[in-house]
Amino acid sequence: MPVRTSLVLLRPAADGPELTGKLELRYPSGEVYDTFLYNVVRVWEQPVEAVLACGLTVLPLAPVARVATADVPAVLLAISGRLERETTPEQAAALWGATRILMGLRYEEEQVDAIIEGVSAMLFGIRGIEESSVYQGILRRGEAKGRAEGRAEGAVEQAKAALLHLGRKKFGPPDERVQAELSALGDLERLNKLIDRILDVSSWDDLLGSL
Repeated sequence: MPVRTSLVLLRPAADGPELTGKLELRYPSGEVYDTFLYNVVRVWEQPVEAVLACGLTVLPLAPVARVATADVPAVLLAISGRLERETTPEQAAALWGATRILMGLRYEEEQVDAIIEGVSAMLFGIRGIEESSVYQGILRRGEAKGRAEGRAEGAVEQAKAALLHLGRKKFGPPDERVQAELSALGDLERLNKLIDRILDVSSWDDLLGSL
């Protein structure tokens, strides 16, 4: 059977001029006796929206796809929404752990911790996520700092910011009515569902009509 081969590069340091998608095998004389073709997928060049729309096992690649550092919290919110709705507790913990590990390919450990802690309240909605060592570490730090309520409120504001950011990129600027409806939302679960639905609708009205 025909086989398609793809080489997936996770970071620019893995790239090189020799990765052309074509491998030629030659005799000592230099004559080509076989040619092997393959695809090269450079993850950092892939639009993050496309990665977020892929299967669950591809989601951990989203934070190292083509996305600005400032937008990573919004990406994590989108990932968590899908994990909450589409996975078992064991799958959610494994995929979230993989997401954190892959983030380490682009960011220093301290940066990863800061980004994840900044959106940690969203994790409380993922069934069984308490089994994840990453979640447990965040929870310990949160308890030590005594900021549980503050994190929850911050997560709602971050979800609103993420929704506005992703919505503007797909639908354009929201009008005053849309902004007022979004400002009135205070339920983190609803906000995460709206973030997830951005991929499936074509306008602000379609998105808010799903509430």
